[in-house]
Amino acid sequence: MRSGSLRRSWRRGALRPVTTGTCSSFSPLTIAVEDLLQAVADYCAWQSVVEETKPLALDGHQEKQATDRLADADHTVDLRLAETYQWLLVPPQPEPNGPVEWGTA
Repeated sequence: MRSGSLRRSWRRGALRPVTTGTCSSFSPLTIAVEDLLQAVADYCAWQSVVEETKPLALDGHQEKQATDRLADADHTVDLRLAETYQWLLVPPQPEPNGPVEWGTA
């Protein structure tokens, strides 16, 4: 599930907290974090190249190539985010003063 989809669902009211004030958080898959960090580093590098086309004296073809690579890197980050954050931690608390019960949804 893409993070944008979750935000849109939440705004539409499709996802409701179990109890008012319930705190939910995404938990990353440990093995996918390294790939996500590499994808973000690639994105930042291409963003820097695109922002500095004049100082780097890039010609039109190189500028288009950098822009295309930036778009690819952006798409890769979206994919890696979806792979990394697959679990939503939801601590239901049926009784406001009772213990928190951890589970996944």
